[in-house]
Amino acid sequence: MARTSHACLDNGLLAGLSMGLFVAMFELNAWALTSLEHTPGVNWIFLPAGLRVFLVLILGAPGALGLVLGTWAIDLLHGAPWTTGLFLNGLVSGLTPWLLRLGLERLRLFPQDLRDLHWPALSRYVLLYALLNALSHQTAWLLTGWRASLVWVDIWPMVVGDLAGALIVIGLWRLLLQRRTAML
Repeated sequence: MARTSHACLDNGLLAGLSMGLFVAMFELNAWALTSLEHTPGVNWIFLPAGLRVFLVLILGAPGALGLVLGTWAIDLLHGAPWTTGLFLNGLVSGLTPWLLRLGLERLRLFPQDLRDLHWPALSRYVLLYALLNALSHQTAWLLTGWRASLVWVDIWPMVVGDLAGALIVIGLWRLLLQRRTAML
């Protein structure tokens, strides 16, 4: 019983940390790269996409939950009313990268143990993530009317932005790991 409560507490803390990091990265992106916004919610470089990939790969379900909660927090902090569109936006934000990972693992196209992760599997994941994330966000927005969206116009900048953001964050993380390894 104590072991289960500790695991729940740990997962809750990880989800909370993920939420905080995602909100902070979103605000940093909005501040630093505002000139690269295609339309509200669609950026040519979206660094939080890289954080989504990182959190889901490293933390799994707690990372995905933190992304859902973080997206809801961002939308509410920016004045959006609590609607079905806002609800779906959060679910899409957190569950798309996590469900993609689970699906690729099931198909044996992505390792369950990240020690076995190599560039071809990671690049496949990032590309599919960018495509599925943009498609699922645009579809949710279209179905709920939550954001004015021209799906076939807005989907491509979103794919590019998510792909660029993910590659930048992963590249920076890799650089940090290499420097850390060189220092040891």
